[in-house]
Order: sequence, then C-alpha cells, then structure tokens
Amino acid sequence: MSGRTLVVVPNWVGDCVMAQPVLSALAASGRPVVVLAKRGLVPLFSVFPDLSGTLERVADDEATLSAIR
Repeated sequence: MSGRTLVVVPNWVGDCVMAQPVLSALAASGRPVVVLAKRGLVPLFSVFPDLSGTLERVADDEATLSAIR
C-alpha cells in the first residue's frame, strides 16, 4: 500500500491521548501516519512511537493543506 495517512487530531489533550491506539493501528497497516495538531499539542505527539511526523496546524488551514501537498 502506498501513500501516507494524515490524521487531523482533536483539540483536547485527553482526546489526543485516547486516539493513540487508533494511530498505532493505522501505522500497523504499513502506511506512514502524520498528524495535524495545534501548536500546543505538537510536543505531545513526540512520545507516540508509531507516527511518521507531526504538522503544526496554523490559523489558516488552507496554508497548512497547501504545505502538505
């Protein structure tokens, strides 16, 4: 399977922590998993071992999406 998976994570710390099993399951499928998170949550995802990367969400989502493409 080619490509990568972008996951836009919730804005709350607890919800992000509870999303960890889902992110791990997605990574187990063999696809690189990248999360898009608000600035304050980006450091949290550095402890998630299965992620391929983290992108910081900016105020203008169009700018963020064009950076991904």
